[in-house]
Amino acid sequence: MRQAKSLRKVNRLRGLPKSRIKRLAWRLHPKRLYAYWFSRDGGITALKIAGILILVMFVATLGVFAYFRKDLKSITDISGSNLGGSISYYDSSGQTLLWQDYNAVKRVPVTNSKDISPYIKDATVAIEDKDFYNHRGFDVRGIAR
Repeated sequence: MRQAKSLRKVNRLRGLPKSRIKRLAWRLHPKRLYAYWFSRDGGITALKIAGILILVMFVATLGVFAYFRKDLKSITDISGSNLGGSISYYDSSGQTLLWQDYNAVKRVPVTNSKDISPYIKDATVAIEDKDFYNHRGFDVRGIAR
């Protein structure tokens, strides 16, 4: 194996000029470049270069993320859950308050069922369970899903 590799290298570099510039021109000749890169040794070199480039790109990407990460706010700061805020839901007229969420945990209905439009009730039922009026609270297909 080692001897075969050495023999291939000797055959490839046979006739190499002594001068640096002539050696560079000799190595960059298209016929020799093509023969090298499409040989076994050239393929192994190409795989090594590709692996190193992928590794460098990965490390550079991690570096960019780490650099910009220090300027970002924490998730808890962005979510607003630590601010103690509330969200109010109104109907289409904007006058009737349907319910409020406090800290995205407690949901407190603020109206009677009579005050909610029947369209909102039907829309909620249609979204949640289309067969709500056809079964007695237990849908076997829904449970199996």
